[in-house]
Formats: sequence, C-alpha cells, structure tokens
Amino acid sequence: VSWLSLEESDSNPIIFWTYFLAGMQRLDPAIGQAAQAALQSQNLDVDAFLISLINDLSSLEQDLYVILDDYYRIDSPEIHRSFEFFIEHLPSNIHLILITREDPPLALSRLRARGQLVEIRASELQFSEFEAEQFVNGLLGLDIPKNDILALLNRTEGWPTGLRLASISLRAETHRHEFIEAFSASHRYLADYLMDEVYHRMDESLRDFVIKTSFLRRFSPDLCQAVTGDPNSFLMIQRLEQLNLFLTPLNNERTWFRYHHLFREFMQLRLTEIDRQLTSILYQRAIQWNIEQGFHREALEYAVESKDFEQTANLLEALSTGILNREGPAALLHWIAALPHNTFDRRPTLIVAKAWALTFDGRIEDAEKCLSRANTIISNQEIESNTKSTIRGYINALRAHHLFFKGKTLECMDFAQQALQDLPADEYAIRAQTAAFLGSGYRYLGQMQTAQEYYAAAIEISEKTENVNIANISYGSLGELYLELGLLRKAMQTYQHMLEFAEKHSGSKDIPFSGFAYIAMGRTFHEWNRIEEAKQSLVKGIALCREWRQAQTLAIGLIELALLEKDIGNFDAARKALQEARQITSLSDSQWGTAMVDAFE
Repeated sequence: VSWLSLEESDSNPIIFWTYFLAGMQRLDPAIGQAAQAALQSQNLDVDAFLISLINDLSSLEQDLYVILDDYYRIDSPEIHRSFEFFIEHLPSNIHLILITREDPPLALSRLRARGQLVEIRASELQFSEFEAEQFVNGLLGLDIPKNDILALLNRTEGWPTGLRLASISLRAETHRHEFIEAFSASHRYLADYLMDEVYHRMDESLRDFVIKTSFLRRFSPDLCQAVTGDPNSFLMIQRLEQLNLFLTPLNNERTWFRYHHLFREFMQLRLTEIDRQLTSILYQRAIQWNIEQGFHREALEYAVESKDFEQTANLLEALSTGILNREGPAALLHWIAALPHNTFDRRPTLIVAKAWALTFDGRIEDAEKCLSRANTIISNQEIESNTKSTIRGYINALRAHHLFFKGKTLECMDFAQQALQDLPADEYAIRAQTAAFLGSGYRYLGQMQTAQEYYAAAIEISEKTENVNIANISYGSLGELYLELGLLRKAMQTYQHMLEFAEKHSGSKDIPFSGFAYIAMGRTFHEWNRIEEAKQSLVKGIALCREWRQAQTLAIGLIELALLEKDIGNFDAARKALQEARQITSLSDSQWGTAMVDAFE
C-alpha cells in the first residue's frame, strides 16, 4: 500500500509526481529510477515519465494499492490530464483509491461503463442506527439512551462529522436530551465547521445560488431559475453534485433534489442575515411558480413559512375542498390553525370550510358555532350578492347535514332545498351532496321512487367533479336504498362503482372517504351470510375511518360489526363495539346515531 496525503501546494506537476513516485519507492526503490531522471530535467516530459513508470509497475509481481487522500485539493488541469493518461494505461495489478470531497475532473463515466470503477458515496458512508450507537457510546463513551441517539441520527441524517461535532458538546452537557432535541445548524461547533469547510470553499456564484435556494424544501432546475433568476441553474446543481455538497436526489431521473437538513438550515441563516426583504421576494417567486405548475400544496407550505397570511388564506380558500378530500379533516384544521385569528375571522368561506372539517371530525357543536359566525359576517359585511348567496348555500347545506344526523328529517330537507336554491349551478360537489341528503329524507319518509331520483341526480352531478367524498355519499346513499329494497346485487355493484370512482380520481381505493364503502359492502356480505368476507370488509372500513377521523361513519361501522359479532356468538366483542359507537355518537351530539346504538343494543 502507498498512501499519499495531498495539499493545495501539491498542485504543481513536478511536486505531485515527485511525491507520487516517492510513495512507490518506499515499497521498492527500483521502481521509477529511469522515470525519476525525467522529473529532474528542466523540460519535463510528463508522458515519457509516465510510460517509464507504468513499465516498471507492470513488472511488479504483487498487487499495489495507491491511495491519494484529499485529491480534491489538486486544481491543476495538467495534473488531471496526465493522471487520466496514467489511469488509462494502468497495469492490472495496480489499484487506485481516490479519497475526495468532490468528483475529480476525470473520465469517470467511461470507467463506470467499463466496470472499472467502484464508488463509495455519502449515502454509503451514512451511519446506521447500530453504527451511530457504536460510535457515540462505544468509541466516544457517552452513554446516550437509544431514543436520543436515534433523534441525533435523524437530525444529522447519519452524517458522521455532524455526529462527532454534536458529541463534542455532549461531553460537557448536563441536559443531554434537551440538547439533542434542540441540535441545529446554529450550534457553535457545527456552524464553525460548515463556515470553514464548506461556505468559504464555494466560489461567489455558487454560494449566492445555494443561499437563494436554501429555503426550498425540494427543488428542480426550473424552480431554481424562477427563484434566483439564474439561467444556469441546471449547471449550478450539477456543480453541487460534483462537489458532493449535501445534495440528495429525490428521483432516479435526477430532476428533483433537496439539501441535507442541517446544511439547509445553515444556509437559510445566511439568507436571513443578508437581506430579509430579499427572502420575502424569493418566497413569492417560489409560491408563484408552484401555483403555475399546479403544485398547490407546496405553494401553501411556502406561503405559511413566509408568514404571508393573506396569500395563505387565499390559497386555503381555493384548496380546502381538495385537502379535505385527499388528506382528511385533521390536515385542513392544521393548515387553518397556521392563520392568525384576525385573518381567519374575516373570511366566511374559510370559516365554513373549517365547519366542514369539524363536522367530519365529529365536532358538530364547534361546527355550528363556525356556521353562526359565517352567517353573521355575510349579514354584516359588504359582500357581492352572488358570493353571499353561494356562502349561504354552503351554510345551509352543512346545516342539512347536521340535521340529518340528528334525526330531524323534515328540517334537514328544508335546509337542503334552500341550499339548492342558493348554490350556483356549477357548484357540483355541494349540490350533489345536498341532493343525496334530500334523497335520504324521501327514503326515510317511504317515498322510494323520489329518493332514487334524487340519488341518481346526485351521482350524475358527482360524475362532473373529481370530489370523491361527494361521490361516496351519492353512491353510498343509493346503495343503502337498494339494500332496503332487498336488491343486494345492485347494492354491491353500486359500492364497487364507488371504489372505482375513488381509484380513478385519487389513484387508490383506500382513501379517507372509502371507509363507508367497505362498511356497506360488509353489511351486504353479512346479508348473504358470507361471514368471513363481511368481517374483513368491516374491519378495513373501520380502520380507514379511524385513520381519517370519520366519526359518523365510524359509528355506523362499529354498529355493523357489533351485529356481525352477535350473529356468530361473540357477545363480548359485540358489546365492546357498541360501547365505542355510543361514545362517538355522544361526543358528536348525534341523536340519530345514539338512537341507532340504543336500538341495536
């Protein structure tokens, strides 16, 4: 083995090859004696020197491993050219190992294609949980609990230097758990390291690019160009890859990337130090680009981060229905909570959206308070009449929803009729849901033909939108009608259509609002006495309702499960399911649900 540690001063061809040859001659003084004369001549002929050296090396009988440490310190194009010549004519018993922070400017792709290159990169060097524990507790003797080591590993993303720098501080730290929870790029040792070893080593153009893109959670060349205004963004990202500067590709096509979390934090601190007004401008550019590309969720995240609450509220008004459908009520409530009260409280559309989320979460009383507040605002504020009518339509539609689950069928139908009058014709989603509730009202009154007509209308309207929740209500209500008429096959077909609609418009059958479909299918299987299939379907539906906090539907599923358990003799399991259903209906003030539990109990 020959090991050569390189410095910046070695970027002179004569010095570099002199040291390189000296490392060989420590193993065998006969190597390169003729080549050495070429080095000492005034007119160095590097090719002649290398041919002589290669001939000597090819006569060696044993394998030789030549390690060049910190090769990235070499910045001489002449050395890189001659070194590439050396690699191209390397004898098979000579093995080169380059240790470098940056990809060397050599023909790596050619070597890779020939199968002559082994690469150990940052991802392979990241510590695993076991290695981090061995390092921190075994080697450094810190005796840190396993959970804290895992937290530190997550913060550093397995970066060994980050772990070591944190461990230096932990030696003298009495409150170790609190230190690990707060460990960030602003920590003194880590900040000093990144400043000396990374920040100051970047040239000005690259440093400017990284600072201006540091706030991005993920980025592509196009997004970076939109944010920085730099048409060379693609080349900048390529340079970051070549320099191995804390860059992680997010797809195989290498079109999306992110920075290492600690590096991103460190560069963000530099951004806020430089110009807070610039930070705001950069965020606005990122928001606008994401909106134009249809990445509304990312636009919303940047709006919240930038504390542009008016824009956040505007985006939430536009996206609330989609968030509720795809991610469930908890996600929408989370985003709304990011708004200051004085911003939220002036927007009746958002208040109604919150009421819908609270309704799905089973918090009917809180939802009613939101509806009252929204109604007060549209009565007192100067709002365009069409907008006022639309908001009132949403309020009345949700009140119909509440009244339906309170068992107040006639009142539900009155509000539903009023909602249909107020809502514009192109408000497909809410009109479909309201028509479904009207259909259920007629069903409860025994007017099955009228009910079926409203359900059919609801499904027809649902087909004009990608709103899976509304389609779920429409198809589900029609399926229940078929069950009551004893048309079990038609009911099952309807539930299957419901899941197909979900898969078509969301990419999966198992989404927030599919729980009802599986529960209804379980009830149908139960009617056919296909007990095992019934239980599987019910359990799956209940699990989806729990995951997405669908309180009313969860109660229905638990009642159906109790009936099934009772029929197969599992009375304790049946009682347990009914007790949970009662708890849910009590908390959500559902008189209809409580009456159902009473009846089946």
